[in-house]
Amino acid sequence: MELSSDEKRKLQQLEEGLWIAGTRFDMEWMERTLAPDFFEFGRSGRVYRRADSLGIESQPIEDSHS
Repeated sequence: MELSSDEKRKLQQLEEGLWIAGTRFDMEWMERTLAPDFFEFGRSGRVYRRADSLGIESQPIEDSHS
């Protein structure tokens, strides 16, 4: 299955929204965006579940690409 350019753009926006403070700490946005069974692997290999992601307090986001 190949994604359309609109689908790719939407996925990119959603991914970037997880690291932009304006959406990352907007709990309504996060609640709508993350699936009930959401999980991700951190750089350390740790598994983060939906509750972990929703439970983070607002804080500066470090740019690891600098």
